[in-house]
Amino acid sequence: MLVQRTLEELVLLVHNGRNTYKEIKKALPELTDNDLRIASLPMRIVKLSDRVLCLDHHPPSDLYYYRFVDEDKFSLSTYGEDLLHVVLKEKRLERLTIIAAAASIIAALCSLISIIRC
Repeated sequence: MLVQRTLEELVLLVHNGRNTYKEIKKALPELTDNDLRIASLPMRIVKLSDRVLCLDHHPPSDLYYYRFVDEDKFSLSTYGEDLLHVVLKEKRLERLTIIAAAASIIAALCSLISIIRC
């Protein structure tokens, strides 16, 4: 089953150009073929708007039995692009939070040093 963390990692992988089946399986070995089908192929059990990936070629009509090959390439769907935007924004906010915390520590140390000098 795909959890949010795995979906986010998958979206980042594809965004960063590691978009072949082989590269995805190497980076996310816990991802099953069925998970990848659900994430990428328009099946009856998944709303089209919930797909994060699109297979770059049209697979056979019976998608349930489709076997991915190492050379299969994926791109982000509209929902995948939206998820990527959210993930990148969260990463930027994390970095800014760390920078702000570091600046606060430096300011506190400078204040402490100036108090000690007086």
